[in-house]
Amino acid sequence: MSPTGSGHFGTVAVGSFADLTFTVQNNRAGTISGTVSTSLPFSIVSGSPFTLVGAGATQVVTVRFTPTTSATAAANVIFTSQGETISRIVTGETDMAVLTSPTPGSTLPGSTATFSWSAGIGATQYLLSIGTTGVGSADLYQSQGTNTSAIVSGLPLDGRTVYARLASLVAAGWVSSDYIYTAASLSRAVMTSPVAGSILPGSTVPFSWSAGNGATSYWLSIGTAGPGSVDLYAQSQGTNTSATVTGLRTDGSTFYVRLWSLLGDDVGWVSNDYSYTAATQSPAVLTSPPIGSTLLGPTMSFGWSAGQGATQYSLSVGTTGPGSFDVYSRVQGTNLSATVPGLPVDGRTIYVRLSTELGGVWQPADYTFIAANPSQTRTTPTLVQHVQGAKTGAAASASKIDVSLPNPTGAGNCLIVSVMANASSALSVSDDKSNTYTAGPSITDPATGQTGVLFYALNVAAGTVKITISFAAGGGTSATVIVSEFFNVATAAAADGSSSALSATPVNAGSITTTADGDLIYYAAFDSSSAGRTSPLSFTAGADFTLLATDVLDGSMAQYRVQGTRGVINPSMTVSGATTDRFITLAIALKSGAAGTAPGTGIRIVRIQHNYFALDNGGTSYSLQFPSSGNLIVAAWVGFNTDTLTNVDILGMANGNGATYTSLGSAVGNQLSGDAQIFYAANAPTGPNVITLTLSGPQHGSHLLLYDIAGADTAPFDAAASTTGNQTSSGDLRAVTITPAHSNGLVIGLTNLDHHTISGVVGSSFRFDSTTFPEADGSRRPDGDAGHAHVYNSDTSPLTFIWSTQHNTAGVGPWAAYAAAFKAATTAAAALTSPPPESTLTGATVTFGWSPGIGATQYWLTLGTTGIGSGDLYEQSQGTNLSGIVNWLPTNGKALYVRLWTLVGGTSWLFNDYTYTAATARPAVLTSPAPGSTLPGAVVTFAWTAGVGATQYWLTVGTRGAGSGDVYAQPQDMNLSGTVSGLPTNGSTVYVRLWTLLGESSWQFNDYTYTAATIPTYTLTVSPNGAGSGIVTSAPAGISCGATCAAIFTS
Repeated sequence: MSPTGSGHFGTVAVGSFADLTFTVQNNRAGTISGTVSTSLPFSIVSGSPFTLVGAGATQVVTVRFTPTTSATAAANVIFTSQGETISRIVTGETDMAVLTSPTPGSTLPGSTATFSWSAGIGATQYLLSIGTTGVGSADLYQSQGTNTSAIVSGLPLDGRTVYARLASLVAAGWVSSDYIYTAASLSRAVMTSPVAGSILPGSTVPFSWSAGNGATSYWLSIGTAGPGSVDLYAQSQGTNTSATVTGLRTDGSTFYVRLWSLLGDDVGWVSNDYSYTAATQSPAVLTSPPIGSTLLGPTMSFGWSAGQGATQYSLSVGTTGPGSFDVYSRVQGTNLSATVPGLPVDGRTIYVRLSTELGGVWQPADYTFIAANPSQTRTTPTLVQHVQGAKTGAAASASKIDVSLPNPTGAGNCLIVSVMANASSALSVSDDKSNTYTAGPSITDPATGQTGVLFYALNVAAGTVKITISFAAGGGTSATVIVSEFFNVATAAAADGSSSALSATPVNAGSITTTADGDLIYYAAFDSSSAGRTSPLSFTAGADFTLLATDVLDGSMAQYRVQGTRGVINPSMTVSGATTDRFITLAIALKSGAAGTAPGTGIRIVRIQHNYFALDNGGTSYSLQFPSSGNLIVAAWVGFNTDTLTNVDILGMANGNGATYTSLGSAVGNQLSGDAQIFYAANAPTGPNVITLTLSGPQHGSHLLLYDIAGADTAPFDAAASTTGNQTSSGDLRAVTITPAHSNGLVIGLTNLDHHTISGVVGSSFRFDSTTFPEADGSRRPDGDAGHAHVYNSDTSPLTFIWSTQHNTAGVGPWAAYAAAFKAATTAAAALTSPPPESTLTGATVTFGWSPGIGATQYWLTLGTTGIGSGDLYEQSQGTNLSGIVNWLPTNGKALYVRLWTLVGGTSWLFNDYTYTAATARPAVLTSPAPGSTLPGAVVTFAWTAGVGATQYWLTVGTRGAGSGDVYAQPQDMNLSGTVSGLPTNGSTVYVRLWTLLGESSWQFNDYTYTAATIPTYTLTVSPNGAGSGIVTSAPAGISCGATCAAIFTS
């Protein structure tokens, strides 16, 4: 391969090109292939790649030179073929100058631009022409000389095309190149927020605007006297595109806003005008309790209207006069209500101040109330225990039904018994302690003959266990019984209204109008349409109601709530799965009262729910609904299929709330006895639980008791035992024996028989859990032939479950039994860990932290000033949190009393007491810049300490003396710094005042002085000499001579 050809292009003008050719020849026999390459500003136009067939074959290669700057260029042209590389040097140059800035084809920056170019080769002079009338025009500018740059002013600002020609004088004469630019298009800023013509949100408004095009500064003015008026605000905004204006009126008047934009030196200040409507603001008004009324107790909820234009609210409650806050004082944010604890109950006057922030200004409104008398204070009705029965068989007529409570009742408590049955005559309720039951609401479904009645007994005797529902002549069938115990219910004349109804979902019991605050509202519902179902229902409690328990297979449920304020209430619930079924609904309101006995400490059963699987759904999966309020759920199962006479096991239990069920072992059972099993779920979450059973096969006639247990250990399992047998002799059935490993626990046992009925459990300490009636028809009892019982073991002695049976003269036959023991939680009250007890608090807001204790399910924190256990400052549940933030503490250096309550096992409150010394309030102090120093410039960030007891800060800066605010005056909220612009730079004295709001109403301030920055200035004067037509300009801008030949600069 041998390339031949010339390598020098000579002089080529920028913007044009020149071509040279080389010839490549094949010097070998055969075929060769190759490529040709080079580098900019040279390029290969044609001839690469090439293929030469046979010796002597040739190919022409064209190389092009395209200069972009005035310079000499050189590069290699590289020929490559068959591993051989040959290079040839090419050279070229251009003699004219080239414009480099602004970038050719770009938009000019404004009315003044600096044009720069490269030096041409051998050029001795340059001529720059700028015009608008076409290529080569010079109506804007023309200047000749040896400089390689020129400042051109007076450029148009309307976006038109601008033509530039740069000529270079070289030995051959003048040569030139042409360029095109787009003139700048300047536009003034436009207000973007608030929307022009809109109503302003308050007395403090942030205004925002677009940057415009070419604007170098902005000015904002606001007034009320017409467009361009400045009686409210007028300030330079520098290059900012937003400003927050405070102190605007809130009277609905018209505001006039003018936004100025500085568009270059030759255009100057231009403006746009806008108008707005001022906000119409009004403070919030207290709406409840009724103004001037007597409060109902030591804790009250206060509610208020939203007002108009309010940004937040603050509520203070005191006893020493209007505006006092010795009981309560807190900022409420945007909430429209607040619950105030620690109110006195001695009949004195209570002063309430509701403050509304309108446009950054707090506006107070004062109210008075009368404190409750001790006799007026109420307590909250609280659930003690609950039993949800299952329906008896439709073919079994019972003369009476016995239902046992899991625990003896507390003295003075209230029992509520709800019954639905198909009875031809009246029914009544009695118990083993001869308490008196009053019939409440009742209703009969004429389509089915089912009757529902609610009974209640007040001030019951301690130790009541067995509840008996008696039917007169004819007996009762398809009966369901629900029993609940509450304390803190009035012991006499408690009824405050009732209702009953037949209703489909949503199931409404009808309206009740209560006359007392804090009533217990109790509601029971029974499906009157169903004789049992294969697909379960699902119940949802009504608003603010707590679901007690359900029977989703037969369609019954109970719920309750405490009504805070007297008035109309419509108890209801919703049910899915039976949208057309009729429900008998019974509701009653019972007045609250400080009466009765709270449940004791330790492990205890809160509720028992009977679930009778009367029908076969054709599958092996069933879903149940069981609310939990404790921390342990135990499931006691007897599984059988009366159609195939086979035992049925639970293979698994799943819980929708995430609880995990553990089997205590394999099911046990004899032929025809049914399989017995026990499962448990530790640490079950509180609330509704959907439990899904997976069975070993289809069932018919199985039953499951669910126990909700409080006070259990987090690892509750203690011991288990199971056995089977076949009793052929008469007498009581001695079944399983279990030996607990821990004292003071709970043992649950069950036994199932073949075609015989267990009627009770032997032993005074054992509690029978099954529903019974005298007629020996176990196949139609909710618990079949099974017996369920429990015992609270005081020690670790062996316990044997001995059962009483009906019709057992010939022996009871095959049986299976299971028992399980569960441990009680070890409990200990939580202890405060921070701040250190007996220490001095650091301010008005303090975070208290505590240890978790042992067995704790809730914490409660109170703070007061009137002695140990007082709660006049703060009294709130902390849930399960291990810390709580308390605001608005006094900062007077006095003693504060803190009590930390711990609810252990879900049943017992324990507490520890502590004392602290309140912080001593002090205002914030400026820390930066150093007081008395010289400020660094026109924009300064001021910073300060938090102080003690501060709830807000305010900063003013002025030049007219201490406390003046002619430069700056704005609230700082809880920020610890603020940036101030527009400060003087003439060395004058600057006065700064830092205000601190201590508590809610005490403003204190500290004054400071500074020396303004001194920025020297210099006057530059240009004196034109001669009669030339050029213009002298400066960077930064200022000089533009001819017109402006003197300007002041800072450097």
